[in-house]
Amino acid sequence: MNKIITLAMILVMVVGCKKSSSNVNMNPIVINPMDTSINGTQTDTTLFLSGRLIPNPSESANGVVKIYKSGNNYTLALDSFIATQGPDLHVYLAQEAVPVHIIDLGNLKSVTGYQTYKINGTPDFAKFKFATIHCQQYNVVFGYASLK
Repeated sequence: MNKIITLAMILVMVVGCKKSSSNVNMNPIVINPMDTSINGTQTDTTLFLSGRLIPNPSESANGVVKIYKSGNNYTLALDSFIATQGPDLHVYLAQEAVPVHIIDLGNLKSVTGYQTYKINGTPDFAKFKFATIHCQQYNVVFGYASLK
């Protein structure tokens, strides 16, 4: 009986983040890459950092993370992005690949497609070297990118 309970608990932990009670949109988002105007005035937008997402073997997020700088503003973009479904997926800037010290950029907008996230303030990118797709509810990393 103990073996059955143990196996059931392991099964719940392994597939826990695949529950369908997600608030993540399953439809792809199509956004024009990087609107470079502020208040109608054209600004210079430059690619500041980037990295390819390394997926978790059991839950996955794939694509390229790009940090753009426009004036004093930063934006994180997920390009060619696709991820498995999860109930509470967030986009983080983190100091570690497995996030402990984070800046939460908000809920993942969609499990597919190009999407952008405003970065408030001016993070110390010498410390915040990772972008992470993370399931808060089950504390599972779906994928992370080392930003360079």
